[in-house]
Amino acid sequence: MTTHPSVRHAPLLPLAQRRIRVVATYLGFLAMTLAWSFIDQPWHWLLVVPLGLLTLLAFSGLVQPRKLGTSDGADQELDERQLQVRNVGYLNAYRGLGFLVVLFALYYYIAGDAGWWLPTTELERTAFFWGTWGVALTLPTAILAWTEPDS
Repeated sequence: MTTHPSVRHAPLLPLAQRRIRVVATYLGFLAMTLAWSFIDQPWHWLLVVPLGLLTLLAFSGLVQPRKLGTSDGADQELDERQLQVRNVGYLNAYRGLGFLVVLFALYYYIAGDAGWWLPTTELERTAFFWGTWGVALTLPTAILAWTEPDS
């Protein structure tokens, strides 16, 4: 299989820039969630809004892999090496995500009896839902962005 002739790949961003985007996405979401939970006055929104914007900018780089130049895309857009790299990245991502789901299920099973923390408020449940959704959407590209060597 060869690359479709009409497809133009963006040059691969340097590894350091790709890793900064991955870290910014996940740390930004964590910081935004923590800041959100301490909003008790209107001016505290001044902290959450910039964190949200920075997180969305980094997140958009992971959701749109062409911006990173990684081997992530439709089959017809990739050559054989890129297909193999993409497939291994997705396999590793969903193995990791599956492992996290099993760990959370085990935690949930034990936490109720042990008195450990569980998401009980609307804010905690919302943060957990969107966090899970965001990780599921970005993890394959994040793994590719983190591991693909500079060309």
